[in-house]
Amino acid sequence: MMSPDTPVAFQMPALSKHDCVAIKALSVGEATPEQQVAAMAAIIKKVSNAYQLQFVPGSSDESTFLAGRAFVGLK
Repeated sequence: MMSPDTPVAFQMPALSKHDCVAIKALSVGEATPEQQVAAMAAIIKKVSNAYQLQFVPGSSDESTFLAGRAFVGLK
């Protein structure tokens, strides 16, 4: 669990064990089709926050960091 003082740019939902296993299998080229879908969904929706608001009021640095993270998920 994240500390309440953790900057917004570094917060992300927890990855399930299933997500972690799928990402690891994908990274070594051994993922099943189901793991490939799960890994990409976790990367796009949880790690990169591609579909979340990337604006942090009063913090252009955090907003820029979030925009860069989302860029990865949108590619």
